[in-house]
Amino acid sequence: MALVNIWPGVHPRLYGGPSQRVTAGQSVVRVLVQGEINGASMARTAHRVADLLGPETQQICIDFHTVTGLSEDGARELGSFIRTARHQGVLTVINGASPSVRSSLRQAELDHLVTYAGPRRT
Repeated sequence: MALVNIWPGVHPRLYGGPSQRVTAGQSVVRVLVQGEINGASMARTAHRVADLLGPETQQICIDFHTVTGLSEDGARELGSFIRTARHQGVLTVINGASPSVRSSLRQAELDHLVTYAGPRRT
C-alpha cells in the first residue's frame, strides 16, 4: 500500500515530504487531501497521484476528513481524474467526506463513479 500526503490547499513546499518515499505500482494508493479544494489544487493533486498509478493499482482511497470545501471546478478536476482512473480499472474510494463535499460531488454527478467509505452523513 502506498500513502501519499498531499495538501492541495496549502503552500506547495509541503508537497515534497512523505510522498517522495512512495513508489509507483502499489495495489492501493491512499491520498490525504486537506483544506479548500479548487480546480488548480485538484489538478496538481491528480497529476501527482496519476504518476503513482501502475498496472498493479486496484484502488485509490482519497481521504477527505480535513477538506473544508470543494469548489465546482475542483469537483470537475476530481471527476476527470476519477474517470481516467476508472478507465484504467482503478476503483476510487472517498473516505471522510463532509455533507457539503458529498453535495458537491453529487452536483458534479460523480456519485456513481465513487464508493464512499465510512458512515454516510447526508
